[in-house]
Amino acid sequence: MSIEVVSKEGLLLELLRKGASLYEIEREMGLSPAEVVRSILSLGDEAPRKIPKVDMYIYLHERGLSREEVMEAMGIDKDKYYDFRVRAIERRGYRLPKKKETRVQELIRYLREGLDIDEIAERMGIERFSVLQIVSRAKREGLVETSGKGKTYRVFLTEEGEKLAV
Repeated sequence: MSIEVVSKEGLLLELLRKGASLYEIEREMGLSPAEVVRSILSLGDEAPRKIPKVDMYIYLHERGLSREEVMEAMGIDKDKYYDFRVRAIERRGYRLPKKKETRVQELIRYLREGLDIDEIAERMGIERFSVLQIVSRAKREGLVETSGKGKTYRVFLTEEGEKLAV
């Protein structure tokens, strides 16, 4: 059994040569996501394999870093940050993890897709009754109108609801 002492830079170079992902590099080296990106960027032209900065941008956001933390880790300004955001969206259809939408907003989104109450309940993972409670809240807020009873119960978006849905 031989113990090989390798510098952090040497280990990073070896992992990049083997084609390790950013997640694997993080796990193997025990670094934070920001440190992984900083260390790869510090290699510059020495890196055996280039990892696109867009991938680094996506990786950092997937690991839960804020916009400011991503900008700091990648050493970029706000304009460059938004360039990466646009490229990430174009390239992968990737969206930043969104702030949690409210149940009413989720309901409106599903109504726009043309789903009925039962389908909405299934998508939201709740009972039909709970969807109807959300509908009544949306109705109080003037976002939807309803008609009918039982199986013929219909929900329609108002102009206000349409504006919110866009």
